[in-house]
Amino acid sequence: MSYKNKVPNYMLFIIFLCLAYNSLANDNNELKNSIWECIAGSEKSPIYLSYLPFYDVDTKNSSFSTDIAQVFHDNLFASIFFLSNELLLDIKINQPGNMIKHTDNNVKKLINILSKPGLSEVQKFLKIEKEFIDPNKTDIICAAKYKQQNKKINITFYLINKKNKKIVTLWKDYSFLSYICDEVSEPDKPSKKVLCKHQIIEGLKTFLELLDKSCGNIVKTQNSNNINQKKDNNNK
Repeated sequence: MSYKNKVPNYMLFIIFLCLAYNSLANDNNELKNSIWECIAGSEKSPIYLSYLPFYDVDTKNSSFSTDIAQVFHDNLFASIFFLSNELLLDIKINQPGNMIKHTDNNVKKLINILSKPGLSEVQKFLKIEKEFIDPNKTDIICAAKYKQQNKKINITFYLINKKNKKIVTLWKDYSFLSYICDEVSEPDKPSKKVLCKHQIIEGLKTFLELLDKSCGNIVKTQNSNNINQKKDNNNK
């Protein structure tokens, strides 16, 4: 599948998200309040979110992602950015002075803590709080590790929430056939791997699922609002 477009990939993500997830275009205060309660509660805004490069479990580094892993990394980043802006949430992503620096050592250290057997979730959180959250003055950490083979990629997503001191994990398998398409920006240039248009909200779904696992009621609220929106449209 190929298509031509000279709009930067980042803007394409935002445009497609707006089109594909237009149910959020309404004043969705219930969903907004549920998310803010999850990550901030009574804390004053803004909330600082550190979004890290994905970690390759085979090469044991985050410096060079595969093109497929980068597709999912960029989609999730754009989805968090979109959701924050669409719902007017004061979330600052990778704000200098309030973020974990994107070094291979930092990512590897964090993933090693998250993956270390024998440590309870409480012990993992306390270690991450001491080594990453407090010194970097950040509130939310979003990270992932992946393994790519046989035309599929397995991604383990992590969300670390300072507000409720929880670490949540989400495992997902993606087949290239179902999720990855080719984008041709110019006829004389090689195609690039991108997320297929009909899968563009995958990152948004993933982030909402992570929030739901951390706090509950997020996905339920989203589904309820989608149902109510459909009812309203049917009654018009």
